Amino acid sequence: TVAPCSAIHRRRAVSGASSPAMAPVDLRSASPGAGCSRALRCASESSSDDADQVNGMVVRPAQVSLHEQLRVRSLVGTTAWRFERRHGCVRPPSRLPCGRRCVVSVLGECGDRKCGNYRLGEKTSEVRPSFLDFCVHHIRAAFAPMLLQAGIVYCSLGSGQLLFDWQLLERLTLREGVRLRAVHLIDQEYGGAKRR
Repeated sequence: TVAPCSAIHRRRAVSGASSPAMAPVDLRSASPGAGCSRALRCASESSSDDADQVNGMVVRPAQVSLHEQLRVRSLVGTTAWRFERRHGCVRPPSRLPCGRRCVVSVLGECGDRKCGNYRLGEKTSEVRPSFLDFCVHHIRAAFAPMLLQAGIVYCSLGSGQLLFDWQLLERLTLREGVRLRAVHLIDQEYGGAKRR
């Protein structure tokens, strides 16, 4: 079962448990465990849930509280965590079951229903999760455990709307114990006039 958002706060306060990987992080600091989930919010905030999801907007690092992180992390991988198709993209839910806005709802991936990688398709739903497992396995095989613990530099070209990058970085830092020294996310969508 999934604890309501308020219960997560009480449980953490009672247990006193904390983890450096779960502390609020500013991606500019590139500290260990700094994944995208802790650092993304659109620069221009709006009262509308989807107003900040326009392609080409500048995304700047922002702090996401420990409580917001825990709310999302407590749901990922459960039946309560469901991807949605919004604005032609597959995205995390806009609202959590407790009614609060999901801090990673702006992340997305291709929502083309005819695509062989379409996450919401009956026949293709396991393609992206399988690729995530493949990437984690390859990273663990390619780097010595000492190097992974010391920290790696993650670079993603053509990162798009960052859903896969967020999933990979969360998995590496939280489940696999990999430390991050820096994260570089590169895509034409992220700014500047297109040059041909």
